[in-house]
Amino acid sequence: WIETELPANGTYTILVQPQGRNTGSITLTLSPTVIGTITLGGPSVPVSILRVGQQARLTFSGSAGQRVSLGMTGVTLGTSWCCGSQVFIRKLDGTDVGWSWAGTRWGWIETQLPASETYVVVVRPESTNTGNITLTLSETVTGTITIGGPSVPVTITRFGQHARVTFNGTAGQRLRLRMSDVTIGTWCCGTRVHILKPDGSILAIRVVGTDGGDLNPPALPVNGTYVVLIQPESTNTGGITLTLS
Repeated sequence: WIETELPANGTYTILVQPQGRNTGSITLTLSPTVIGTITLGGPSVPVSILRVGQQARLTFSGSAGQRVSLGMTGVTLGTSWCCGSQVFIRKLDGTDVGWSWAGTRWGWIETQLPASETYVVVVRPESTNTGNITLTLSETVTGTITIGGPSVPVTITRFGQHARVTFNGTAGQRLRLRMSDVTIGTWCCGTRVHILKPDGSILAIRVVGTDGGDLNPPALPVNGTYVVLIQPESTNTGGITLTLS
């Protein structure tokens, strides 16, 4: 596929240029890109891609430092549960600030916007896939928690929305993160809860259901700001209470 913006009115030429000594045939399908808009915190937007090689571009306005979560559901682009389409969040200059596969199961992106400007969500089906996808764009839920401090309730109300709760830690500290009052998903496996190191890599992870549980990470490796990342599975929403000791 090629996706581009035409610079002027006029007649254009498609040049097919085989590599090396290759011969054979090729089928070309030329389509308008699907264009639309999506709003942070606004309604979900259904997108239909009906032609082979067609892509979609939905623009939105964002602010520097803003963390956003993009959920993808109702995906019928291909038959793969994991990877029927690629989805990107991009600056208008083409720089990617986040991307993910989307399959018939679901998909999501969580990222931080680098500048106050217009961004674009690009949907790019793989192979000859066509079909539908519904996009939901939300601000990431943010907060703080203190080791030995009060419990912190977190509520996730929109599909694909994530939560990031930060805390300060010291190298060598050993912690326990208790998760209770969980209403996200089922008893066994409604959401993933990560503890991220200051560099963003994963220190510990656990899948938690409505029965709750504890996450006991290894000793903290460095001084700095850590993140508890809450990442609901599927289309789950609901609440969870965090206690850090």
